[in-house]
Amino acid sequence: MKSRSDRSAATRERILQAAKHLFAKQGYAATGMRQIAGRAGVSLAMINYHFGSKQKLLLELLDSFFSGIERLAKVNLAGTEPPEEKIRRHIKTMCEMLERETELLQVALLELPRDQPEVLEFKAERMRRVAGLFARHLLPVVNMRRGRPLRLEVAGPAIGAMVFSHFLLRPLVERVFDGRFNKEFYAALPEQLAELALGGLLGVQANRKEGQDGTVRRSDG
Repeated sequence: MKSRSDRSAATRERILQAAKHLFAKQGYAATGMRQIAGRAGVSLAMINYHFGSKQKLLLELLDSFFSGIERLAKVNLAGTEPPEEKIRRHIKTMCEMLERETELLQVALLELPRDQPEVLEFKAERMRRVAGLFARHLLPVVNMRRGRPLRLEVAGPAIGAMVFSHFLLRPLVERVFDGRFNKEFYAALPEQLAELALGGLLGVQANRKEGQDGTVRRSDG
């Protein structure tokens, strides 16, 4: 027989899962507390007891998403391995997380144009922490290899969008490419994304020569 604390934790998790699904499918603003209660099989009073408000419920889901992103960055970017290994490992584990938690990704990112200021600042603060890990553990080596500074505010969102976009656009891309997203596809996806990311971070310099006047010329080789 489950203890009272176990039952409370299970109820709380049902509410979170219900809210995650509804926020992802129909948006935060269009989702009512009664809908969440109905899907979770609980009363409105139970949601208020555990979370207090719809916004606090959203923030709990966002905390789960960004904590996962930060945890992966801490594990994958620390150490003395070459940046290629760090990027490959990070993209692989990110893809694994996003395949499991596509709805959570949708909740975290699809509402950005309509986010309330306090929710947007919550997301920004969590991403500042992730950006700090990239700046500390990856950027110095990348800059040394490139021979010129890389703007993290350009590279970070670009690489993030490359990884996130497949999972956000999957319903559309499945129709375009006849639903080819099987186990073999997801086994190959991280390496192909890593090749694209590494080409942007480290590979472009091999095909360009910068003149003394700062202009960039294509290499003949």
